[in-house]
Formats: sequence, C-alpha cells, structure tokens
Amino acid sequence: EVQSEDSEFVEIVVVRGTTVERVTHNLVHDYSPAWAPDGRLLYVSSSGTMARHRSTVYSYDGEHHTEVRIGVPYAYQLAPSPEGEVLFLGGEFGETSLYQAPATGGTAELLAAIDGRNLQWAPDGRYLVLDTGVVSLTHSLYRWDVTEQQLVRLATEGNSSPAVSRDSEYIAFRS
Repeated sequence: EVQSEDSEFVEIVVVRGTTVERVTHNLVHDYSPAWAPDGRLLYVSSSGTMARHRSTVYSYDGEHHTEVRIGVPYAYQLAPSPEGEVLFLGGEFGETSLYQAPATGGTAELLAAIDGRNLQWAPDGRYLVLDTGVVSLTHSLYRWDVTEQQLVRLATEGNSSPAVSRDSEYIAFRS
C-alpha cells in the first residue's frame, strides 16, 4: 500500500504484479493517468501551484518524466490515440473543450468546443466516445469521428459512462 506523505497532494502510482511504485512526486495534484496504446508511456496531468495557475502534461517511461508542452493552460482527461496524438479536454480556466496535440508536444488544436468527460477510444481507433454534463445530472453522448473530424451526438438526456466493444461496433452507456 502506498500512502501520500502529505494527504493534501494526490500522486499517481502504478502496480506491477504485486509491486506498487509511486511515479509522481509533486507538490501539486496529479490526475488523469492514461497509457499510450503501445503501453510504453504513461501520460499524467498535474495541476498548477498557487503561483502558476495551469496544468502540465508529463509522459513517464518507467524511469523518467518528460514534460509534454501543448500550449493550453489546463489539460485533463487525457486519451492518447493509436496514431500518436494525445486528445484531451481542457483550455482556459473554466473552459472544457476537446483538443488534440502531438504526443511529443507541440501546439494543441481545438477540435470541438464541448463540455465533455469520460473520453474513451474505440479499440480500432476510428472514433472517440465522450459524454457531457460535468456539473449536471443530464448527459449527452457524443462520438468524435477521427476520419471525418466531426463530433456527432448519439443520444441525449441521462446518458453517460460509455463503453466501447472490442470490435468497435457497439457503444454501451447508462441511460
């Protein structure tokens, strides 16, 4: 069992078999861990400090942390793509939009202005599913089509927690 030395901060841990390893050691909140599809890198977003109001995205290769500069003040809900991009929700303070940035860093591109959460890739990489309603009890379910670069609403009112089948043909959700 790993416990934070100071309960005020949240760290990310990885379990390998029965070994628990702390992979972040920051004096800020770490959140949104997401593995790259090949399993070699773990991406983590860290909140800003009182002096620096922004989040930072890091990649972790099992030994080293590397900052992934994306040019957006806040990033969370990371979802690395099969093609080597990182899709995430974030933006300016209080904004929640869908962005894409190179996994090695670079300028983030705004894909859709949407108040989203619960990002999940289809196993075949053709689309990303997300829902909205971060602060409300009603949710709408969306699919971001990678080829068409288009956001499509699949269902409204009370839909959340999407899960995509292994063959990417079905999307299950709570209604």
